[in-house]
Amino acid sequence: MRATLLNEAGLCVNVIALGEGYESDQGLVIGPSDGQIGWTWNGVEWIKPEPPPPPPPTTEDVRAEAQRRIIALVGAKDLNSCMVKQLNANMRANELNDIQHSRELTTEEAAEAQVLRSLAIQIKAIRAASNVLEPNPPQDYTDDKYWP
Repeated sequence: MRATLLNEAGLCVNVIALGEGYESDQGLVIGPSDGQIGWTWNGVEWIKPEPPPPPPPTTEDVRAEAQRRIIALVGAKDLNSCMVKQLNANMRANELNDIQHSRELTTEEAAEAQVLRSLAIQIKAIRAASNVLEPNPPQDYTDDKYWP
């Protein structure tokens, strides 16, 4: 038979299989069989303990969130493809910069350069937000209010 062992405060300190006629020699009381260690019996029902608070976020957590946001911004599926997309964008931005030194950019090239510039600015803003959060991350560091 399954039973719980309760201390004087009604806290379940163990769950055991009992044989007939078992008596605790440790001053523990046998409680209802459906409880779990850490629950408290109040004489009528079990009271489950509050879950422990989540661990405080770390610098690595904030960096991972920044990375996740950059990957999403770039439209990549993972970090490697994100890096490739950023490198390709950087190479194209350099090409357009070289072109504009020899001639005026076409309307399409100027629009492309603006998109690439905007992407770089957004990535830098995410990195800057991460740098602000890293020394003392708030519990809700993933909230959009902290990120551009």
